[in-house]
Amino acid sequence: MFSPDEGYVLTGQGASQKGGHGKLVFLRRSDLSVEKEAEMDTTPVKMVWHSKINQIVTGLANGAVSVLYSPLTSINGAKLLLAKGAPKRPTVEDLSDALAAPAILTPHSLPMFRDGDGIVKGTKRKREKDRMDPRKSRRPELPVTGPGKGGRVGASATQHIVQNLVRDTTRDEDVSVLCRICHVMRHSFRSHGFHDG
Repeated sequence: MFSPDEGYVLTGQGASQKGGHGKLVFLRRSDLSVEKEAEMDTTPVKMVWHSKINQIVTGLANGAVSVLYSPLTSINGAKLLLAKGAPKRPTVEDLSDALAAPAILTPHSLPMFRDGDGIVKGTKRKREKDRMDPRKSRRPELPVTGPGKGGRVGASATQHIVQNLVRDTTRDEDVSVLCRICHVMRHSFRSHGFHDG
């Protein structure tokens, strides 16, 4: 792969032994001499050199992603994460503030004095009521019976539409053929002197 200014060629070099380290090798385009080598944890599989932010993103054989950047010429990208700094660790003061004002649990207090944010187990009746509510219990929708309701079409309406789209006309043809046969037989009986009564 070429660098954005096409002055360098970037290539990956696999690990020489199993579990070994791979390399990213930067070669000069003019004479293909090695300019720089960057060691990777494993074999580099896929590389992308983003021209706008001047960063190289490398996918490795173990599934990890490595980002190479220049602290001077790269913009945004991985540098945004570094600007935030390390995550703040909780201090003794933070923990002591949490312990200084513990929550007071009063399970038998009147409902008007209870805190809604405390750990309160629901009563059996409330659980049963919530179980009957299809949204709270996450119950799947039941199939619709009868005509469509709520924007959904039931199976019977769908079957009716499908049956009317492709009608079986062979039955109608059989009836018309039988009618013609009966008409011809009736006409022949009358012509021979027989009467149907």
